[in-house]
Amino acid sequence: MTASIGGSITSELGEPVSGISVKLVHEPTGSAFAKSSNETGQYQFEAVKAGGPYHLSVNTGRASTVKVESINLKIDESLTHDFVL
Repeated sequence: MTASIGGSITSELGEPVSGISVKLVHEPTGSAFAKSSNETGQYQFEAVKAGGPYHLSVNTGRASTVKVESINLKIDESLTHDFVL
């Protein structure tokens, strides 16, 4: 009973941004998972427990964080969320 969430991180010019820290947090328990975007700007969290809510945050490295809240995942769902920095 899992799901996945992933996407791409690009610059405002559409270029992939690698090495960006992405954090997924299960809000009720505080369980946190961290990844970094790869050389093509992609990140992926596999086998995430379905349900939620979760929040997804990206640390831009410029003293700011982009955050998406209230993500609820369905069983076998593959959610895509892209970020433009």
